[in-house]
Amino acid sequence: MENNRTLSFLERWKQKLGPFSVDAPEWFFMRVGLAGIVWMLFPLTLFPNQPNPNGLARLGMDFTWLNDPAKMQICSWLLIGAIILYVANRFLWLALPMMTGLMIATGTLTNSQSAEVSHHSQPVTLILLVQTIWLFVAMIRRARGKPATDDDPDPSIRIIATKRWFTLAVYFSVQTLCAAYMVSVVSKMVLSDGEWVKNSANFPIQLVKNDLADHYNVVNGPKQDKESTFQDNAQKTAQKFFIDYPNIGRAMLASGMLLEAFCFLALLSRWISCIYGVMLIIFHEIISLVMGLTFTYNMLLLTVFFVGVPWLISRPIAALLAKKQTA
Repeated sequence: MENNRTLSFLERWKQKLGPFSVDAPEWFFMRVGLAGIVWMLFPLTLFPNQPNPNGLARLGMDFTWLNDPAKMQICSWLLIGAIILYVANRFLWLALPMMTGLMIATGTLTNSQSAEVSHHSQPVTLILLVQTIWLFVAMIRRARGKPATDDDPDPSIRIIATKRWFTLAVYFSVQTLCAAYMVSVVSKMVLSDGEWVKNSANFPIQLVKNDLADHYNVVNGPKQDKESTFQDNAQKTAQKFFIDYPNIGRAMLASGMLLEAFCFLALLSRWISCIYGVMLIIFHEIISLVMGLTFTYNMLLLTVFFVGVPWLISRPIAALLAKKQTA
């Protein structure tokens, strides 16, 4: 009896965590959004060597050839072509691996410069990788005479044009972003021996010390005469607040960590995903103010895959297409 209840509970949650429907207009604007983020990221900061190999560089792969201007120009043109194909939803079997490979190459070189790894490009690359794998899984299934997805009634229709395929492509992309946030929580706790929240109130103090040290190091330089911008003043105000009220600061950062830890709840529905996306963006903005970090690409991904801006933009087109079909 107990096993039946457990199975019933898991089945209900499986149904709730199923993908929400995505139509062709929304999928188009999602592709536009992701393609724009990729173009903004590429190329990442390039370096002439790999002093601290990370990722594929640990396997002996050398990506310093990217510093050659001629080769980098070729890569840029290849990326432009791949982005055009991706947005046009044509030849994704070529476009997606091209985009993924270029992002992995530049990201590996950037992250092979020091022991500290930059994570701002990783969620973007992971989403591209997941979409690539999902496409080739569907292609292999078709090649073996099986349906590309669990709802593939007409094998004559291109895989990437079937509603079920791109609905699951979006769903897997959202899952990937959720996993990235959940892994972030695990890494914070492991690296801090479980004391990340306790130590979080000291982060602004350390930043203030670093700013002061930097100021005194260049006291005779241009920084002395530089006027404070609105962002500088806002950051100082936020840091002062966290220093004056450390427990409130800990509570705010702890709530942000809980948001990341339970990110999978965004899979329950489109509206929960939207609310979750907005809350995570607010959390990123707070961290940016307090710690001086930037989460531009995370927030853009949340806007595309969580908040639902592509869905909102695509509604007039979807309504027009629906009228044409019923006419």
